[in-house]
Amino acid sequence: MKMKIGSLLFVVAFLSANAGGGSATSTNFAGFVGFGSVSNAINLYALPKSIGFVVEVYQYTPEDDVIHVRRGYNAGINFTTKVELDIFFRQKACLVAQGALTNTLVDKDGVFRIFGVTFGGSQNLGILDYLYCYHEFHLVKNLDSSYRLPDFSGLEMGLVTTMVWEIPSLEWGRVEVSRSDGVVFQEEDTRYSSPEMINVWDGYLEIPTDLAVSGTNGDTRLKITLVTVNGTNTQFRVFGPLGNQVSETPVLLKNFRRTQGRVSFNLSGGDPGRAFKAQKGLTPRGPWVDTQGETVVVRRYGLPSYWEGPETGTNFFYRASSVDHVP
Repeated sequence: MKMKIGSLLFVVAFLSANAGGGSATSTNFAGFVGFGSVSNAINLYALPKSIGFVVEVYQYTPEDDVIHVRRGYNAGINFTTKVELDIFFRQKACLVAQGALTNTLVDKDGVFRIFGVTFGGSQNLGILDYLYCYHEFHLVKNLDSSYRLPDFSGLEMGLVTTMVWEIPSLEWGRVEVSRSDGVVFQEEDTRYSSPEMINVWDGYLEIPTDLAVSGTNGDTRLKITLVTVNGTNTQFRVFGPLGNQVSETPVLLKNFRRTQGRVSFNLSGGDPGRAFKAQKGLTPRGPWVDTQGETVVVRRYGLPSYWEGPETGTNFFYRASSVDHVP
């Protein structure tokens, strides 16, 4: 569709958000592995990262002191299936829980607690937990007034409440949570708030597990936008609810105006935080040259962005070209 205003000829077109700009060099971050479902989170994220294991059994006294029934069990692990891990966990939980039968300091009619967790090391973030189990139980009293352990065959480990991904060279981030119809009802943007999910200083995202595993089948959708800077390489990338990189939202140039030697237009669509410069050319195919106008950063909430620059001639075509920029 063409639009003629005065002596200026413009082309109004949908343009890819990375058209004509941006670097294609990748960083070390390949995506949010484990997104999309509970099975993905366990098999692709939690199990491969779990290299250590600990289980303890304890009881609170009336004064809220903690009595460990015996020394906890800890070991290095390398399980490839959760079935194997759960069998191992139950065996070691039973082993440690035997202390509830022999420890003379505990109340054998009271509540005992089992806590088991798997963990792994991160060079930058320290120890991170991946799978855990918390379970309360009572000893079973026999007819002869002795005690025995209850049945632990149903115990299994589950995902911890948040999932953590290190993002090398992270400079800016945005998380959107929307309904299945696309309406955004929660957002975090490091420009406007003190985010809970994004930490640009230490370079990681900590996403609630229920959001990370929601995928595309539930009532919510997760969208994450990141800018990383590694030397002279600045990257803007968008990740969808399955954790993989997805195409950027197209932008539309419209409402062209020419006033007192100035040219302006609105830029709608695009992903919040994405930066563009206007380019002009004598034909719809270019060649394109940068204009003298300012860089435009896509706004939140679907609000249109505005570009203005000096008029330097007539009969130019305009387009928006993405540029390396930290919002």
